[in-house]
Amino acid sequence: MQKDDNVLVKIRKREGYETAKAFAEALGIPYTTYQRYEADPDKMPASAVCAVADLCDLTADEVIGRVPADARDLTVQNFYDRLTMEGRELMGQLMGVVAERDAAIKKQAAYSEVQRYAAIARYYCRELLAVADVDERWRDRVLFGAPADRRAAFEEFVGEKVRKRMGAAAEEAADARAAEMGDVDKPEHMRSELVSEEIEKRRVKAELEIKRIMYGYDEGNASLHGPVEAALIEFV
Repeated sequence: MQKDDNVLVKIRKREGYETAKAFAEALGIPYTTYQRYEADPDKMPASAVCAVADLCDLTADEVIGRVPADARDLTVQNFYDRLTMEGRELMGQLMGVVAERDAAIKKQAAYSEVQRYAAIARYYCRELLAVADVDERWRDRVLFGAPADRRAAFEEFVGEKVRKRMGAAAEEAADARAAEMGDVDKPEHMRSELVSEEIEKRRVKAELEIKRIMYGYDEGNASLHGPVEAALIEFV
C-alpha cells in the first residue's frame, strides 16, 4: 500500500503542534533529528516510531503511514480516553449539563405530544356530542352513560373516523398505483386487491393513531373536569 509522504506532518498538526520544534520537544527528540524523520518517515528507527505512537495514542502502522491516522473511528469514548484527568473532569461536568438539558427537551416534547392529542381528542369529542344529539346510536351512552360508557363510545367513534379516513387514502393510493401501471380500468376485483394492500400498509399506523387519541382523551380526563370531560359537561 502506498505510504503517505507527509504522515508525520499530518499527525503533528492533528495533535495541535504547529511547529516541528515543539513536537520534537514533546517527543524528547533533538529538533534536527526529528526534522530528518519528518522529511523521510521511512528512516525513523523503531524507538522514534514508538515515541510518536505513545505520545499521540496511535499504532505503529499509523505512524509510518501504512494505515491513515485519521481512519480510526473518533467515538466519544476515544475522545474521552485521550483527555487529561482535568479534561475528563470538565467533560463530566459538561455531560451533566447536557444530560439535564436533554431530559428537559424530552419532557417538553412528551408534554407537547400529549397536549396535541388531547386537543385532537377534544375535537372528536365535540363532534361526537353533536352527532349524539341527533343519532340514537350514540345518545344514551354519550349523554347519559357512565364515564366508562362514554369512553367506550368515544373510542368506537374515533376508530370509525380514523379507519374511514384510512380507507379513503387507501383507495386514492390504489388508483394512483393502477394509473402508474397503465391499468386505470382494472376489473373491480383486481382494484379491490390493490385497495386491500394499501389498507394493510396503513393498518398499524391507524391503530397507533387511535391509541394516541385515546391517551389524549384519558389525559384530558385525568382531573374531575379535564378538558375533554368539560366538553361533555358543557354540552349537557
